[in-house]
Amino acid sequence: MICTLQSGGAIVGQLIDGATIDAEYEVPIIEVVSAQIEPIFEVGEVPNVHPTAFVHPTAKLGLGTEVCEGTYVAARVIVGAGSNIGPNVRLLKEVVVGAGSTIYGGARLLGGVIGPLSTVGAGSKLIKTVMGVNSHIGTECDIRRTTIGDDTNVGDNVTTDGVTIKAEAEIGDGATLMSGSIVEYGSEVYAGLTVPKDYVIPECGLFCLVNGQIWQPKRKRPL
Repeated sequence: MICTLQSGGAIVGQLIDGATIDAEYEVPIIEVVSAQIEPIFEVGEVPNVHPTAFVHPTAKLGLGTEVCEGTYVAARVIVGAGSNIGPNVRLLKEVVVGAGSTIYGGARLLGGVIGPLSTVGAGSKLIKTVMGVNSHIGTECDIRRTTIGDDTNVGDNVTTDGVTIKAEAEIGDGATLMSGSIVEYGSEVYAGLTVPKDYVIPECGLFCLVNGQIWQPKRKRPL
């Protein structure tokens, strides 16, 4: 048997013959059949769950949510209305995804909160990270224990651990932010640079190198 339905229409997945275990996250790769899920919002269409996706019976999907092929939604995960969860995504450790957000294929989210209208790029991994509203993380990022403010853009291949990035900041592709560093409101880190441990980039500052030295001029305050 591939799946059954509880009262209220929640999906109950079961391991099937030949199912495997994801070695990194220790979650089963399970096939289920599509089924309607009990609505948790008042308006919109019922979630659309691909037949090869798995949604734990204690997870909650908002109306109009799309869950694509091969995706795993673990216990007590919450996905807001109108969100799009791409193929082969792992939503684990009770992560909360805000309404209208997009999680692209192959991303791994372990705990934390993704604010409404935000995006996480393909192949990125987020661990215990909190994102604000309308913020965006690029592809193949490794973001751990990081707080990201509203309207912030993080480029591709960015690495952070134990960092605070405040609202309307810009983090260039390939940047590395060491633990304890703070990017203040409206600041920008240039691509490929490493922000040292516990370093603070002031409000509306630029973090770049000139002749091999850190240079932090002010930039125009974001509107």
